[in-house]
Amino acid sequence: MYRNSTRIIISVICVGLAGYSVFQKEYIQSLVFLLCAAASLLLLLAYGTVYRAGKLCSKGEFEKARDELDRIKSPHLLFRSQRGYYYLFCGTISLQNNELEAAEDSFRRALLFKLRTAHDNNLLLYLLTVTLTKSGQKEEADIFFKKIDNPSQFIYKETNETIS
Repeated sequence: MYRNSTRIIISVICVGLAGYSVFQKEYIQSLVFLLCAAASLLLLLAYGTVYRAGKLCSKGEFEKARDELDRIKSPHLLFRSQRGYYYLFCGTISLQNNELEAAEDSFRRALLFKLRTAHDNNLLLYLLTVTLTKSGQKEEADIFFKKIDNPSQFIYKETNETIS
């Protein structure tokens, strides 16, 4: 995964090489460089926005994360894994704002897409369970809770042990 500045640098280099190719009268080569630059910028806008929204959610800055996600006008154009995370973050923000129906809808949409790690999938199931429990659908919440691989990772246990 490239940083945003790296993608911008790659785009600038590709545009420069395209200009040089036009100067050398290599038009097909310049078209290839321009397509590479466009793809790099497109990936910056599509992938980078979901990634930044996730970082903002993890910091607890939900309003800024909502603004980042609102920049995505067509989530169906995202890669499959990015769509899953897009809906996961939308659901997390909705749950934080106590919008239970919107959160449930977003979490159910995220279930349609395979997230990258098992922990992320378990987190998605747990958040859906919490949402269903808050909205009074306890039987359905139990079904999703049983699908979590290791539910103890989400349960806080108070201990009197000291960390040394």
